Amino acid sequence: MDAGSGLRRSSGTSRALDLVRSPKANVAHRGRYVPLDPRSNSRHKGEKMSEGIVGAAVALGESAREIEPLRRDGESRVHSALRARQQSTNSGDDSASLGMVEFPEPPTPIKPQVLYSRHIGKGFADAAVALGMMPAKQLVQWEARAAETGRTLEEVLVESGRVTVEQVRDVHQAISRDLFVDQRLKFNPAFLTWTRDLKRAGIDARVEYVSAERLAALRDANGGEVAGPVANDQRTLQRTRQLFASLAAMGINDLAITLRKQHTEIQVRYRGDVMDVVDSHLSMDRASGEEMIRCICTGLSTSFDSYYKPTEFQNGQIDGAVFGDVGMDSVRFIRGPAWPDGVGGFLRARLQYSEHESTRRAGRVDTRPLKLRVPAKPEGEPQFAKMGFTARQISLIDEILWKPMGLFIVLGPTNSGKTTTIHELLKHQKRLFPATSQIAIENPTELPMPWALQLTTDNFVEYVAHGLRMDPDTIVVGEIRRSPEALAAMHAGRTGHFVVSTLHENDPFGLIDRLEGLDVEELPRRVTCAPGLLAGFMGQRVVPILCPTCRRPLNPSHDLPPHIAKVLPSWGDTSLMNVRGPGCETCDGSGVIDRRAVAEIVVATPQLLDDLRVHGSAIAAKNHRARPGSDLSMLENAMKLVIDGVVSPIDVHRNVAEIVEIAQVRGPREES
Repeated sequence: MDAGSGLRRSSGTSRALDLVRSPKANVAHRGRYVPLDPRSNSRHKGEKMSEGIVGAAVALGESAREIEPLRRDGESRVHSALRARQQSTNSGDDSASLGMVEFPEPPTPIKPQVLYSRHIGKGFADAAVALGMMPAKQLVQWEARAAETGRTLEEVLVESGRVTVEQVRDVHQAISRDLFVDQRLKFNPAFLTWTRDLKRAGIDARVEYVSAERLAALRDANGGEVAGPVANDQRTLQRTRQLFASLAAMGINDLAITLRKQHTEIQVRYRGDVMDVVDSHLSMDRASGEEMIRCICTGLSTSFDSYYKPTEFQNGQIDGAVFGDVGMDSVRFIRGPAWPDGVGGFLRARLQYSEHESTRRAGRVDTRPLKLRVPAKPEGEPQFAKMGFTARQISLIDEILWKPMGLFIVLGPTNSGKTTTIHELLKHQKRLFPATSQIAIENPTELPMPWALQLTTDNFVEYVAHGLRMDPDTIVVGEIRRSPEALAAMHAGRTGHFVVSTLHENDPFGLIDRLEGLDVEELPRRVTCAPGLLAGFMGQRVVPILCPTCRRPLNPSHDLPPHIAKVLPSWGDTSLMNVRGPGCETCDGSGVIDRRAVAEIVVATPQLLDDLRVHGSAIAAKNHRARPGSDLSMLENAMKLVIDGVVSPIDVHRNVAEIVEIAQVRGPREES
């Protein structure tokens, strides 16, 4: 029996019903090609093809005399179901459904380890409504048309242009890809018995075994269901329309909806500043926020690239006429997944208006304005001093972060603390400028930044392009490895953004040489040293801090090779220097108790950029370090810790730089 209409179908009718579901462009039957496009009314070689399922069945060689009674019987059944659906729609009851299959719930002991969609067991019509492809009231009209013409609902919807063939296939896929199951149940007898019950109930469910962690993430993300709430829910639709009407009344151009782990964050850019929307009716948990995003994508959008896909980036547009007489021309939006994986998500929308702001306000005084608030600053105090940065370096960091745009590059080898430093830099920048937007594009995402939007990918170029459409002030490009990533970061810096990134390079002043080495034609120094592009850069290492309990004095002739023992006195009194001891309870036998950063921070001044472009990195470094207010080199900063007795010269030589005569590193400084 057909779950949609209750008809007993012949083989030809079965094939006809499957036409729009087939992934192929057409099928061959008895040497003739039958088009799969339901809008087509002719076969190959121009032969006339009858309309609807009956015509398709006849084309496949079935007897029209055999098919016609089935069609009349089917119409009677469908009309009865339509009347029931119309009554349920008028009464607000969505329970009456064509093609609804009774879904046997899993046994109680395994229930917590199984997640399934609310659409399981539904027919095409119910799933299409639940997925936001059409309102329920419109569905009655389309079903009536399908019954009158003897076609499937899928055919009628595709022919009318209401949905695409791809969307039809997506609905069928959504119905069948239903079960997410803890992988530990794979051979569980109760689970296996239940899946057999599903098959007997006519539910062709697809089982996907996942880890317990993934199952928990899915449950948190969707309120206990794999599928999110129905996107065209009237309350959500009303709330979403009211939001856009308020945005229009206030002349707001940029909207940001961010799905956090437990809640939804709504922000707007108002008069140049990013502001939190704090209206009580827009305070939502994570599931309600996703419901609003689905509503925008599938309930309001007049141009959405496909069925809602939570794990992919998607673009769309809304015709301003959807919101009535609010002076809005259109809304362009981009949505996609975000960190935490499986839970986070976002939508960024750009609103375009056809009227001047004062005209909109004068004509719509009844629209309630949004309550806005400057975003809260990240909690805590700056940790730069505890991390090992000097007072001079902290001042230079502030000078760079106060620049409105440009690139700030952190250089160093693997395990040099670059990720931790960038995390603290962005946190400090957000404290300085809370009414700004940050987007971090990383691989992997290691440290949570609840004040920013974090995207995880290894395709930095593509995500930077997406990121530039999300109204950011600051963009993090996790790592520059190849020329396309460098060019993408430079493009973001040139277009008015503050860009933070990392590069694997030992010498911070080797930055320009390294970029030029990636692509001498696209990244020559005349381009990378252009005024306004580079805000600054820094080199960083981490060094271990000696255990104060078991550290021992340095014995140069015993602990160091002759070439280091010879130059070490040029840095200071070697009797004050220490090395690792044998280990004790204080340091758990390791000889060290902590690690700290050793860095050199460089503000990109016009003089420095000229030297880098004309004279190269060595002369540029020497001249820059001689200028007043500039930072010491990493080796000088590290050797200060050696003189203080808290870091071993052996660790400096291994982790920072080769220890040479101080005269080779420190030149004469210019007078202030």
